[in-house]
Amino acid sequence: MIRSFAFTTQGKLHSQDMDTFLMPTLLKDTNLFLWVDLEAPTKEELKTLLEGVFHFHPLSIEDCISDLGAPKVEEYAPKEEDQFLPYLFMVIHGVDYSKEDGVFATSELNFFLGRNFLVTCHSKYLRSIQHTEDQCLRLKKQVARAPDRVAHTLLDSMVDNYRPAMDELAFEIGEIEDKVLQSATPEVLNKITQIKKEVHHLRRIIGPQREVLSRFARGEFKLIRPKLIPYYRDVYDDLFR
Repeated sequence: MIRSFAFTTQGKLHSQDMDTFLMPTLLKDTNLFLWVDLEAPTKEELKTLLEGVFHFHPLSIEDCISDLGAPKVEEYAPKEEDQFLPYLFMVIHGVDYSKEDGVFATSELNFFLGRNFLVTCHSKYLRSIQHTEDQCLRLKKQVARAPDRVAHTLLDSMVDNYRPAMDELAFEIGEIEDKVLQSATPEVLNKITQIKKEVHHLRRIIGPQREVLSRFARGEFKLIRPKLIPYYRDVYDDLFR
């Protein structure tokens, strides 16, 4: 599924869910920026958008399509033969906890962030995408004034979801500790093994994710305007709270 939004630099919605052949024209308008969200896209949709409209570097497209596992951020600057504009490619993971299944689930979100565009790509529905869309369309027009603002709102929403997930993990560990003291049954031992795997998986994600966000907090990227760096720093700090 493809969702697309063109916003003015004042945060007003210019157009929505436009045909892909119109996007190159909208990208040339200096008074607009484009947010394109790809949810569970087909191969044809990926090729049309990532290659045909935005002409992204093949390596970042490959990273987007494959399941990388570890969070990362890379800066792409065009050479003479390239058709794309400067952009950042970023992989970030969201964390959710299912009380029904008793397991943690991680969701990969890929960002292509440019001066006048943001392309997001993910394999399933993400609450952070819906939350940010609501912020842009109905609640806070200042969010929709620039792609680095929208990207910040997305990151902030994803990190906010970490706290409830970690609280659930802490609660689970407390319950298991009580059960071990009472009786170390095979069921309890299996649960301990499962939690160990979940903790290991979370560590593999959160560590690199902190490093990615620290680069934004330090202001390493020119595509993030200086006035927004404190907001990115706040997202980084939230990972330590």
